[in-house]
Amino acid sequence: MTLVIHIVTTIERGGAEAAVLQLAKQQVSWGHTVHVVPLKGNLDLLKQFEDHGVTVNLDLLNIRFLRQLYLARHLINRYKDALFHAHLPRSELLLSLISGRINFIVTRHNSEHFLPAPCENISPLISRWVLRKAKVVIAISSATESFLRNYKEVDLIKNVEVVYYGYKPTYVSPNFVSKSANDSYINTNILTIGRLAKQKNLLFALDVMFALKNDKQRFHFTIVGDGSQRKELEIRTLKLGLNDSVTFVGKTSDIFGFMSKSQVFLMTSLYEGFGLVNLEAMDYGLPVIAPFTSTFPEILGRDHPLFFEPNNVVSCVEKLKELFGYSHSQIESLQERQRSQMNRFSEQKYLERHNEIYARVICGEY
Repeated sequence: MTLVIHIVTTIERGGAEAAVLQLAKQQVSWGHTVHVVPLKGNLDLLKQFEDHGVTVNLDLLNIRFLRQLYLARHLINRYKDALFHAHLPRSELLLSLISGRINFIVTRHNSEHFLPAPCENISPLISRWVLRKAKVVIAISSATESFLRNYKEVDLIKNVEVVYYGYKPTYVSPNFVSKSANDSYINTNILTIGRLAKQKNLLFALDVMFALKNDKQRFHFTIVGDGSQRKELEIRTLKLGLNDSVTFVGKTSDIFGFMSKSQVFLMTSLYEGFGLVNLEAMDYGLPVIAPFTSTFPEILGRDHPLFFEPNNVVSCVEKLKELFGYSHSQIESLQERQRSQMNRFSEQKYLERHNEIYARVICGEY
């Protein structure tokens, strides 16, 4: 069996981290020895990794990068025959700077530049240099692969494999209450979940809520997550007079608890590498409203009826109001459509594709 060492920027709660956990615990069940090495952040998922037999090495956690590089060299010298898998930019950079020959795989979890603004002009050059020794790059969606190719973040000759995140449905009973001609529509609970960062486009979401309020719609908007933009979003909420209509929850592990109190899932991100939370909402039975951009047509299907024009408040409001008027049968049809689309992203496919790629790396086929 193989020793697999995942070098990951964090093991905080998030889509990329959840995918690493899913992969690591399955690799243990296959008989592999699996280590996870986080580089920074909190240890939200530590117990879950350890409960599944994954060794979490904390030697590199929250120390200076040069010290991490020194210790990573020792780690690689100790486990020369291991298969190393890097997740997220910091871990990629760390492994790229290690001299010597190692089996090195990268997963790109985001459709964004390796280096953030204002370094985007040199990001393609640095990204290609970082990936030069990687045997293969895994992109988590076709949108992510297209981004890498179009912006030259990866060499044209570099092997790039698209492997969608996997999801194991639970099919929890839906909680949508639709409006019909005979109903007095009391309130609609709209939910979004994610980091409070510019990428998530939540200032736009607040503008949508303001337009809904001006249109005399009854709703409540719950924002689950935390991040650098929280203060700005809270100030904007007060300025728009939405403080009674918007709730900031912060980070939580009780995702389905909030879905149980909601009728609509609203995604407003400018882009996503994948968007695992959309599958969670689809699984629960929540209708998903999202922009027709980035990876969302892949996740929801290009013929999904609730796409709005990106960054268009009027378009988003129209889709919300359209959904508010759905009958029970229309909601049930939409739920079935969303769940059928989820079959593309099975946990089994995700794990099998990784198994195939690992085997090809070990055999020297890349």
